Amino acid sequence: MPTSSASNQNNLMEYLTPLWRWWWLLLASTLVATVSMALATFFEPTQYSSRSTLMIGASIRDPNPNSGELYLAQQLVTTYVDLIQRASVREPAMATLGMDWLPEYSARQVPGTQLMEINVIDTDPVRAQVVGQALIEQLIALSPEGAQEQKRADFIEQELDSLQASITETKAEIERRQSDLATLFSARQIADAQNQIDALQSKLSTLQSNFTALISTTQKGAVNTITVIEPPAVGTPVSNNLLYKLLMAAAVGFMLAAGGAYLIEFLDKSFKNSDEVQQHLGLASLGAVPEIEMATATGKRKLWRPLQPGRGAANGVHMPQGATRRLPSSALPPMIDPSLVMLHDNQSPAAEAFRVLRTNLQFAAVAHPIRSLVVSSSLPAEGKSWIVANLAIAAAQAGNRVVIMDCDLHRPRQHHIFGLGNTLGLTTALLGIEGVALEQFLQPGPLPSLRVMTSGPLPPNAAELLGSERMQSLLEVVGQQADIIVIDSPPASVLADAAVLSRQADGVLLVVHTGRTDRDVVKRTVAALQQVQAHIVGVVLNRMPTRGYGYSHHYYYYYNYTYAHKYYRRDEQLVGGVLPVTPARPTLNGKAPTPEGAPVPDSPRPPSNPGQEGVHES
Repeated sequence: MPTSSASNQNNLMEYLTPLWRWWWLLLASTLVATVSMALATFFEPTQYSSRSTLMIGASIRDPNPNSGELYLAQQLVTTYVDLIQRASVREPAMATLGMDWLPEYSARQVPGTQLMEINVIDTDPVRAQVVGQALIEQLIALSPEGAQEQKRADFIEQELDSLQASITETKAEIERRQSDLATLFSARQIADAQNQIDALQSKLSTLQSNFTALISTTQKGAVNTITVIEPPAVGTPVSNNLLYKLLMAAAVGFMLAAGGAYLIEFLDKSFKNSDEVQQHLGLASLGAVPEIEMATATGKRKLWRPLQPGRGAANGVHMPQGATRRLPSSALPPMIDPSLVMLHDNQSPAAEAFRVLRTNLQFAAVAHPIRSLVVSSSLPAEGKSWIVANLAIAAAQAGNRVVIMDCDLHRPRQHHIFGLGNTLGLTTALLGIEGVALEQFLQPGPLPSLRVMTSGPLPPNAAELLGSERMQSLLEVVGQQADIIVIDSPPASVLADAAVLSRQADGVLLVVHTGRTDRDVVKRTVAALQQVQAHIVGVVLNRMPTRGYGYSHHYYYYYNYTYAHKYYRRDEQLVGGVLPVTPARPTLNGKAPTPEGAPVPDSPRPPSNPGQEGVHES
């Protein structure tokens, strides 16, 4: 049960990861939508509403209306609601008002009644009232009554009211005469009073007959009639519902940004963390190297990446103006690439990442010993040469004898990284120049236990040269003088050199540029290496961003390490900045390795080949 709960929690976090990774997009979109709606509402002119109410039918005047009349009247209301929206009402209303447009208006039936409400909204309150009255008049004109019928009905109503008043007065006069008749004693007076009563009776009969005849000609009780219950009034201000609009705008902006975030994640097929490496490749992620940041003289942080030779200093490396190093500039040879964090910034998160990678490689080699390791990538410019250099330094700082072999015979980088000459190297060693010992091809590195075999002159048949028996023999000879050989190879999906080298070495480490390398390309690379039965040790994620929840699997580690690093730096200041020195153990060449992180003196190096072509970052 706990396992299922943890699995559900992980699935939920996977769904929420795009939202957290693109939180700035969600925030920006929500703010833009909300501010835009607020500005639009602020500059929107005030709206005025004029309401009126009509009644269809006259069942309200009938003391005993039947259900059929009420139902029919309610059905007629829906017809008039639709009719008032049509051109047969709109165009005559515009012609009557002398307008070529009408403001926004709406009509609705009051639920369960015979009433219809008309609402006209306009920026002019008086115009809203006039338009409402014009719409009512045109609607009445289209009804069975019509305008003339309405006037005639009004006249008949007035006549009926007059006849009703006369009938009431006549009845009252008859009653008075009859009461006076009882007080008379003269026969003549009684006869005259009786004659007057008879005349009044005759008049009453005539009035009643006229009333009955007149009322039969009216439409009282008709179902399809229109009566104005509430005429249009001068418009009143309409509430702009600012809060509702802002909430709706914020919700729409958030939903659009969320949809965009999920779409970007769906289209993005790059690797972002170790879980994706395990899920899509079935390989272990041995480490994640963060983007390199180093302090500058202005106090800002700059990203470091090895650049092309010839674009900066004459020694082939480029250093931003004002950049400073963790260690004094005299501690290291000036021609070494400043991006070697294991030398220049030994207490940084990137340096700790290489130590973690070094340790994970040791555990990975328990069942399958690794004396020679090929480091490759799927595509160029993923930082494999930089990984090779720093990993080799990390292994040497642990007391191992390390040799770097630059087997990238197309775009070699190691001689530029370490500021070495490239006249003698791998290709010249494979050609077996007579009178030249192997030691001449291994140039000293920044640490006594680290040596570098550069590529040498570039041959036309690199794959054949790397797959030859001489290459196998060279690896065996170099392996006798080193605990581990770190081999820099070309991209595996571009050239066949990496596949050829993987057959000669004990393992392959694949470098993946986080957030850039396509998963399908890496899958094809892994399949190609597995096809030649290469032993892929694992994957290292390079240039892992240290900010953002999308990389939380490694961000937590870097955050805590950075905190610990500040703690240790504080201790160093207390003791005067002196790093602790660990006892050195002798190596096979009789020299003691320099303690991890300590500077080493400059050593003479052969001059770099001025004729060597500029190379790009690997």
